[in-house]
Amino acid sequence: MSGLGNRAIILSLSRLANYGLMIVSPVILARILPVTDFGRYREFLLYASIVQALAAFSINDSLLYLMPHHPRSTRQIVDQTVLLSGVCSAAVICALLLVDQVSAGAVFGSYTVPIICYVLLYVNFDFWESYWLA
Repeated sequence: MSGLGNRAIILSLSRLANYGLMIVSPVILARILPVTDFGRYREFLLYASIVQALAAFSINDSLLYLMPHHPRSTRQIVDQTVLLSGVCSAAVICALLLVDQVSAGAVFGSYTVPIICYVLLYVNFDFWESYWLA
């Protein structure tokens, strides 16, 4: 089988495993964790996924389009994508802090710092998958 076929199979299997974990992990955690802890886990996941989706803004997906169409500008495209991801995530984090400050901690509560860490790490390091695919 060709190298491209092997990579496609590996990517498909890893994505399938990821979806399987997304389905199975809440079921297992619901059985293991007490109700209050599971509720905190789901609340954090809700806030983090909403803020992460706003911060990511699908910027990394542009690598899949731009890199094959402009192969000589790969470094510049990646640098601009990383910079734009950093700026967008910083703007969303500032908005999150502003909302939390205005609401006196009523919106995010004790999850503010963990959400900030999660979003900054996830959004700013997630470009690797698109980069390797492109």
